[in-house]
Amino acid sequence: MDNQGVLRLNFDTLDTFSLLKEEFSPENWWNFIKQYSTRLNEFFVYITDPSNFVKENGEWANITHYFVYLSFERLCDEAILLISEENQYLRKMALFRILDQLAFLGNNNDREQAKAFGEFILPTSNGDPIKQGLSKYKGEIAKYLMNELSVIRENLQKKIIDSVALDKMNDTKNNEIILLSGKRISYKDYARKIVRDLRNTAHGYSPGEYLVTNKGNLPDNISLLAILALLAFIAEPKNFLRSTWNG
Repeated sequence: MDNQGVLRLNFDTLDTFSLLKEEFSPENWWNFIKQYSTRLNEFFVYITDPSNFVKENGEWANITHYFVYLSFERLCDEAILLISEENQYLRKMALFRILDQLAFLGNNNDREQAKAFGEFILPTSNGDPIKQGLSKYKGEIAKYLMNELSVIRENLQKKIIDSVALDKMNDTKNNEIILLSGKRISYKDYARKIVRDLRNTAHGYSPGEYLVTNKGNLPDNISLLAILALLAFIAEPKNFLRSTWNG
């Protein structure tokens, strides 16, 4: 906005994020929405069943059960912000909060929660709850979302590697990053740690040893990862939730 109150747009700075990049027929949408409605009904049956929220001694973890239900409400609020907010930075904060919340629901200590957060971003094993949950949806839109999951993760790793501060740190022959200490780390592990450090700074923690080696650039479409994680959570909640609870 200039001094006369006239809005001046700089088209070079407009956000490029879009939730879907392809068009689908009404039949495809109807098929996906019917599946989503079915999964959502099954999700509420699961999440309201006290037998799924018990302590180690078998007693109902009533307070925690109520908290989990409220956590789902918070996840939905964050998802609405993520798909409606134009500011890229605020969307990424919503992404971090959604993945943080899911990591908390599945693990009872900070170390395991941080590990789960990294696995959501770039999994290192076959136990990928986001991919497993998305596999419960069928049809053209489901195929598109599953493919987008792979594309997002590939773009994320490439963007982070391209953002390494010094060219000499990037060993393209061995697909490794050479840290300032001389330690070597694989591309995937390096990317996971960079996202973790970005998440930590968003929470007010120290940026860590990895973030100082990188410009911290992330692809615009990484925000979609949170929507895919929420769809997966609704389809397969048991893959995200702990088996026993406290309180």
